Amino acid sequence: MRQAPDGGYAVLGSTGSFGAGGSDFYLLKLYPDGEIQWSSTYGSAGIEQGYGLRALPDGFALVGFASGDGDYQGMLVRTDADGGQLWQRNYGSQDWDFLYSIDTAASGFFLAGKTYTGDGYGDAWLLRTDVNGDTLWTRHFGTAFDDEARDVKATPDGGCIVAAILGNADGTTDAALVKFSAAGGEEWRSVLGGASDDRGEGVALTTDGGYVLGGSTKSYSEYSEMLLAKVAYDGTSTWVQHIGQIADWMGRGIVEREDGGLMLVGFTEAFGNGGKDAYLLYTDSAGFFEQGRTYGGTEDDEGWAVEPASDGGVIIAGENSSVGPGPLAVYVVKGDTVGMTVSQQDDPVVDPLPVNELGHRSILGINPNIVRVGGLMRIAGIAGGRAVARIIGVNGAVWKEIPVVSDGDVSIQVPDLAPGLYLLKLITADGRVGEGKFIVLN
Repeated sequence: MRQAPDGGYAVLGSTGSFGAGGSDFYLLKLYPDGEIQWSSTYGSAGIEQGYGLRALPDGFALVGFASGDGDYQGMLVRTDADGGQLWQRNYGSQDWDFLYSIDTAASGFFLAGKTYTGDGYGDAWLLRTDVNGDTLWTRHFGTAFDDEARDVKATPDGGCIVAAILGNADGTTDAALVKFSAAGGEEWRSVLGGASDDRGEGVALTTDGGYVLGGSTKSYSEYSEMLLAKVAYDGTSTWVQHIGQIADWMGRGIVEREDGGLMLVGFTEAFGNGGKDAYLLYTDSAGFFEQGRTYGGTEDDEGWAVEPASDGGVIIAGENSSVGPGPLAVYVVKGDTVGMTVSQQDDPVVDPLPVNELGHRSILGINPNIVRVGGLMRIAGIAGGRAVARIIGVNGAVWKEIPVVSDGDVSIQVPDLAPGLYLLKLITADGRVGEGKFIVLN
């Protein structure tokens, strides 16, 4: 999930509900208010899973993996600003190869993930490409056991820093930060955590020239806890913190706030509405707990990425099993400076044709509700002066926005739409929303 140049938000996931078949990359573009602007899928008839996303001045770059003839390959997709695919590149060998993270490099990209080399173990995997996705160099790193790279960030010297999970002979894992030069040389690695299972899931640069890691640890409790660690510019460990106990916690994406404190997103099973709840942790600059927020319903809900918003608030993205159009939905939450949301009730806005579940929404009377292009629809049910009539397709894309003045009864001419089912939202200037569905015939 990334903030786009226009102030909106882009969220990457995977979907099996529509697309070319199997599962496909699913890129969702939201307006600043959280309404869907458009959505696009990328892939073939096989299985594609999207994991990493970068917003660019003229579009987006997406990474994940794609199935082939009994194997998987890392996959990079470049789109334009409207989600149109410009090109696709696949990377790897005849074994399994996965990409989880991407960041921009000078005239290209850093890609990070995991590759299998035939010995039964995976290696942490780092690639550098040019702007067209052509490989400049590739590196395998880690230990003699199972390793993977989970997150990569470009550094001011032209190199990059990688959050990784490194395997041990006894089957446990270590969290690590590994620094690489622009030419792909490993400069240092800092192994973090304790004597049991530790995972490095996210990394961020700090304003003092150092780095912070987010992840999880089982080294200090019988339960998994959130792991935070800070290292200096040369890899020297500054501090390690673990926050949790009483059921399992997991940390993933991490960022530094403007005041030097940190935000770490993941999930907790210790409290909330039930099952796993997405959890946003706030700490001071030394990793000490300040406050936290849970989001979600009675099922399993998780946070994967966190970003500061341009208005000083925060936005997180993840997955939701409690509310939405199917067993698992894309989950996006916008909070204020301390993560508080306007409503504590989840709104299934990612459902292309959501039901009316929130009290501030009302049912619109649309007559007729089976129409042809150019015909008139009379809309009744909400008044409030200036308003916008937003027409949304079944893929969640906004097809048309029509300014209107609503006194409780307004008519609009059906624009040039393809035949099919649509949702009409009438949004007043004071934020009230009315919804109704209509069908366009040939």
